[in-house]
Amino acid sequence: MKFSTLIPASIFALLLAACGGPEGTYKLDKDAMKKALEAETKDKDAAGFAAAMVEAMDISLELKSDGTAEMKSSMKLEKDKPAKEETETGKWTKDGDTITLSGGKDNKDLKCKLVSGNLECESGEKGAMGKMVFKKS
Repeated sequence: MKFSTLIPASIFALLLAACGGPEGTYKLDKDAMKKALEAETKDKDAAGFAAAMVEAMDISLELKSDGTAEMKSSMKLEKDKPAKEETETGKWTKDGDTITLSGGKDNKDLKCKLVSGNLECESGEKGAMGKMVFKKS
Protein backbone atom coordinates (compact mmCIF):
# COMPACT_ATOMS: atom_id res chain seq x y z
CA MET A 1 0.00 0.00 0.00
CA LYS A 2 1.30 3.42 -0.87
CA PHE A 3 1.76 6.00 1.86
CA SER A 4 -0.40 8.52 -0.03
CA THR A 5 -3.45 6.22 0.12
CA LEU A 6 -2.83 5.26 3.75
CA ILE A 7 -3.19 8.83 5.06
CA PRO A 8 -6.69 9.54 3.60
CA ALA A 9 -7.89 6.10 4.76
CA SER A 10 -6.57 6.78 8.29
CA ILE A 11 -8.23 10.19 8.41
CA PHE A 12 -11.54 8.68 7.27
CA ALA A 13 -11.32 6.00 9.99
CA LEU A 14 -10.63 8.64 12.65
CA LEU A 15 -13.60 10.73 11.49
CA LEU A 16 -15.89 7.71 11.68
CA ALA A 17 -14.70 6.92 15.20
CA ALA A 18 -15.11 10.54 16.32
CA CYS A 19 -18.66 10.83 14.98
CA GLY A 20 -19.75 7.59 16.60
CA GLY A 21 -23.33 6.50 16.89
CA PRO A 22 -26.20 7.98 18.84
CA GLU A 23 -25.23 6.12 22.00
CA GLY A 24 -24.46 8.36 24.94
CA THR A 25 -26.05 10.75 27.40
CA TYR A 26 -28.13 13.75 26.35
CA LYS A 27 -29.33 16.67 28.47
CA LEU A 28 -32.49 18.70 27.90
CA ASP A 29 -31.76 22.00 26.12
CA LYS A 30 -33.72 24.41 28.33
CA ASP A 31 -32.95 27.43 26.12
CA ALA A 32 -34.48 25.72 23.07
CA MET A 33 -37.62 24.88 25.07
CA LYS A 34 -37.96 28.46 26.29
CA LYS A 35 -37.64 29.78 22.72
CA ALA A 36 -40.36 27.35 21.60
CA LEU A 37 -42.60 28.62 24.41
CA GLU A 38 -42.07 32.24 23.42
CA ALA A 39 -42.80 31.45 19.77
CA GLU A 40 -46.03 29.52 20.49
CA THR A 41 -47.49 31.44 23.44
CA LYS A 42 -49.07 34.83 22.91
CA ASP A 43 -49.88 35.25 26.61
CA LYS A 44 -46.67 36.61 28.17
CA ASP A 45 -47.70 35.62 31.71
CA ALA A 46 -48.36 32.03 30.65
CA ALA A 47 -45.05 31.93 28.78
CA GLY A 48 -43.23 33.26 31.84
CA PHE A 49 -44.83 30.64 34.08
CA ALA A 50 -43.99 27.86 31.63
CA ALA A 51 -40.39 29.14 31.33
CA ALA A 52 -40.08 28.98 35.13
CA MET A 53 -41.34 25.38 35.04
CA VAL A 54 -38.76 24.50 32.37
CA GLU A 55 -36.02 26.09 34.47
CA ALA A 56 -37.06 23.96 37.48
CA MET A 57 -36.63 20.68 35.60
CA ASP A 58 -33.63 18.61 34.66
CA ILE A 59 -33.94 15.76 32.19
CA SER A 60 -31.25 13.42 30.93
CA LEU A 61 -31.61 10.67 28.37
CA GLU A 62 -29.11 7.85 28.00
CA LEU A 63 -29.06 5.69 24.87
CA LYS A 64 -27.13 2.54 25.73
CA SER A 65 -25.25 0.39 23.22
CA ASP A 66 -27.47 -2.61 24.01
CA GLY A 67 -30.57 -0.83 22.64
CA THR A 68 -31.99 0.18 26.02
CA ALA A 69 -32.73 3.73 27.07
CA GLU A 70 -33.06 5.44 30.44
CA MET A 71 -34.62 8.84 31.04
CA LYS A 72 -34.12 10.54 34.39
CA SER A 73 -36.06 13.64 35.32
CA SER A 74 -36.21 15.82 38.37
CA MET A 75 -38.29 18.89 39.15
CA LYS A 76 -37.86 21.17 42.13
CA LEU A 77 -40.97 23.27 42.60
CA GLU A 78 -40.58 24.34 46.23
CA LYS A 79 -37.37 25.47 47.92
CA ASP A 80 -38.07 23.69 51.20
CA LYS A 81 -38.99 20.35 49.60
CA PRO A 82 -36.80 17.85 47.75
CA ALA A 83 -37.01 17.60 43.99
CA LYS A 84 -39.45 15.07 42.58
CA GLU A 85 -37.39 12.49 40.68
CA GLU A 86 -38.47 9.85 38.17
CA THR A 87 -36.64 7.28 36.09
CA GLU A 88 -38.15 5.57 33.06
CA THR A 89 -36.61 2.79 31.04
CA GLY A 90 -37.35 1.55 27.57
CA LYS A 91 -35.73 0.68 24.27
CA TRP A 92 -34.44 2.67 21.32
CA THR A 93 -33.95 1.90 17.65
CA LYS A 94 -32.31 3.82 14.81
CA ASP A 95 -33.55 4.05 11.23
CA GLY A 96 -31.51 6.54 9.21
CA ASP A 97 -31.51 9.77 11.22
CA THR A 98 -34.63 8.80 13.20
CA ILE A 99 -34.33 7.48 16.74
CA THR A 100 -37.49 5.87 18.14
CA LEU A 101 -37.83 5.58 21.91
CA SER A 102 -40.37 3.02 23.10
CA GLY A 103 -41.61 1.90 26.47
CA GLY A 104 -41.87 4.20 29.45
CA LYS A 105 -44.86 4.55 31.69
CA ASP A 106 -47.30 5.67 28.96
CA ASN A 107 -45.97 3.05 26.50
CA LYS A 108 -46.07 5.50 23.56
CA ASP A 109 -43.30 5.79 21.01
CA LEU A 110 -41.37 9.04 20.82
CA LYS A 111 -39.76 9.91 17.47
CA CYS A 112 -36.56 11.91 17.49
CA LYS A 113 -34.35 13.21 14.69
CA LEU A 114 -30.59 13.11 15.06
CA VAL A 115 -29.48 16.61 13.99
CA SER A 116 -25.85 17.70 14.37
CA GLY A 117 -25.33 15.31 17.27
CA ASN A 118 -28.47 16.49 19.08
CA LEU A 119 -31.85 14.76 19.41
CA GLU A 120 -34.94 16.74 18.40
CA CYS A 121 -37.99 14.89 19.72
CA GLU A 122 -41.64 15.53 18.83
CA SER A 123 -44.33 14.20 21.15
CA GLY A 124 -47.20 15.31 18.92
CA GLU A 125 -48.52 17.62 21.66
CA LYS A 126 -48.76 21.34 21.15
CA GLY A 127 -46.48 23.64 23.15
CA ALA A 128 -42.89 23.45 24.36
CA MET A 129 -43.31 19.96 25.77
CA GLY A 130 -44.40 18.94 22.27
CA LYS A 131 -40.84 19.51 21.07
CA MET A 132 -37.82 18.73 23.16
CA VAL A 133 -34.20 19.15 22.15
CA PHE A 134 -31.49 17.14 23.87
CA LYS A 135 -27.81 18.04 23.57
CA LYS A 136 -25.27 15.26 23.74
CA SER A 137 -23.11 15.68 26.82
